[in-house]
Amino acid sequence: VVRQNLSLRNVSEKTISTVELDANNLIDLKIWRYEEFKPLGNVKQGGADFQSHVDSLKAPKAVSEIKAVSKEKIIVDLGVEVSPGKEFVLRTENAVKPTSNVLEGIYYDYTLSGDYPKTMITQCQQYGFQRIVPAIDRMSAKAFFTTTIVADKRYTNLISTGDLAPGYFKIGADGAKIPVYKQEENGDSTKPERKVIKYCNHLVNMASYL
Repeated sequence: VVRQNLSLRNVSEKTISTVELDANNLIDLKIWRYEEFKPLGNVKQGGADFQSHVDSLKAPKAVSEIKAVSKEKIIVDLGVEVSPGKEFVLRTENAVKPTSNVLEGIYYDYTLSGDYPKTMITQCQQYGFQRIVPAIDRMSAKAFFTTTIVADKRYTNLISTGDLAPGYFKIGADGAKIPVYKQEENGDSTKPERKVIKYCNHLVNMASYL
């Protein structure tokens, strides 16, 4: 299961009530719109406080409609009008079924024989990201990312693009950051057999295929 908070701004000159997202082969897709949140502000000038923005997300309301317009695109009816320059935040949840033959999105890679969990890899280039979550999945659309991974404790390495988030690392004797795994996600305890790690990419906005 993949969960996402997607913060967007209407950069057009017109008021909008729908948004088009790329979504390819996602299972049991659900989308909500947060009715209460603290705006991010001008992220390009470094004024954004990502953590307080996330902490402020409240009152998710199911969107009015999710309409598939093709195999790879959906139209989301926000249920409200968003004027030019205004932000809106969506919460999405969907399932993904990894395979060993489609090497896009999340897929199974080579795993050593023995009692090891299956190795899973993500491949977001060229259009693999839309196989993981609904998104604006194109090279011109860039964003800042926070990635939280919740996985079985048998996995020895949980790696993502970005830097280890504050509270999820300690400094080793050589000055390198050492991952610190936790037992909870956003304040909620996970199952005892799982662990949590978080990565932040808040300095350079990147296209989703990276």
